[in-house]
Amino acid sequence: MNENKPTLGERVIEVLAVLLLGIATVGTAWCGYQSSQWNGAQTDYARESSDERVEASRLFGLATQQIAYDANIVSQYAQAVQTGNTQLTQFYRQYLVRPAFLPLLDQWQAEIQAGGTPGSLFENQEYLTAQFADYQKAVAQSEAYTALSQEASETCEGCSACQSPCTSAISDRSVAPTSICTQVPALTCAAETAARDARVPVLQHSMAASNAST
Repeated sequence: MNENKPTLGERVIEVLAVLLLGIATVGTAWCGYQSSQWNGAQTDYARESSDERVEASRLFGLATQQIAYDANIVSQYAQAVQTGNTQLTQFYRQYLVRPAFLPLLDQWQAEIQAGGTPGSLFENQEYLTAQFADYQKAVAQSEAYTALSQEASETCEGCSACQSPCTSAISDRSVAPTSICTQVPALTCAAETAARDARVPVLQHSMAASNAST
């Protein structure tokens, strides 16, 4: 009878095994919750990224249309100036030339009157940068949301990977207590989630700063 009685060491190991299984159970539940949360975040960020890409395409088309319009107006305005048609030039300036383009038009006209030759509209980097500023901003927003989506995806995958071995450890009653100690990765998952939680606001803050600066 005494030979079958568990020793103190065996009882301690059993208690530790029960505690580890309890930790694994809680950790697995937490990983499952975090996985679902990050999966939802990944979907939201991916949708935002897609929306920004669509908006970027729209803004790119608008910018190219404005450049083509300005180039056409400049051509017609130059003909009116060359023929000395003051009334027509005033009509262009008052009704057809975009207000944002008037300073550049005045600069060109001053250069011509001074005997100089103004550069091509398509070689004016300051002008082109201004036209594509909104497009570049939308592209940057899309890339930022893509980065956030990737962060969420990696965290979700990490939590799912941590959850599987924990579930196996709980369901497999034949696993030795000493082996269970190596099958509690849920705590690692929680630490990884916390680390990514700290990185995501950094990206979001950068996006907010970019919006404020523009």
